Amino acid sequence: MKTKSRLLLLSFAAILLFLCAPILPGCMDSGGFGSAAGPSVGAAAPDFTMTSLDGSSITLSDHQGRVVLLNFWASWCPPCRSEMPSMEKLHKTLGGDDFVIIAISIDGGNTNEVQDFITDNGYTFHTLHDQRQDVAKNYGIEAIPTTFIIDKNGTIVEISRGSEDWSSKKRLAQLRELMAE
Repeated sequence: MKTKSRLLLLSFAAILLFLCAPILPGCMDSGGFGSAAGPSVGAAAPDFTMTSLDGSSITLSDHQGRVVLLNFWASWCPPCRSEMPSMEKLHKTLGGDDFVIIAISIDGGNTNEVQDFITDNGYTFHTLHDQRQDVAKNYGIEAIPTTFIIDKNGTIVEISRGSEDWSSKKRLAQLRELMAE
């Protein structure tokens, strides 16, 4: 009987691991919004213009001369949700003339739902809603969260996949170094 219970428990654990594997490093969307053809480190960040949740027009190239943390996320993604408080802390610490956060939601739903999520959580960084995932496709997003660190010249210096603590001492030092260049 013990062997049968152990086998059942192991089978259940294997099934659970299989089902949860996509959300361990990040979340994936069954809609297949990305492709492997996105930009790589050392490439120019593809430009885009979108309307932010507050109604202002945001063009990536308008931020040339600033370090940009460009984050793709969704409100239904647990790893995305877990890293956003550290992004807000980073925004409050470094946000200004030399640094900006642009968070692009790939939620397929209503923009009001994304706005409610941002407002309810008190996030103040630039937030855009890529409802059709046009920008996400252009960046080759296959899983979220995915974050691009873009230097003052508009060049991608790092691509981070998965949740991070963006307000860690290591990240702050890295971003301050980029800002000083």
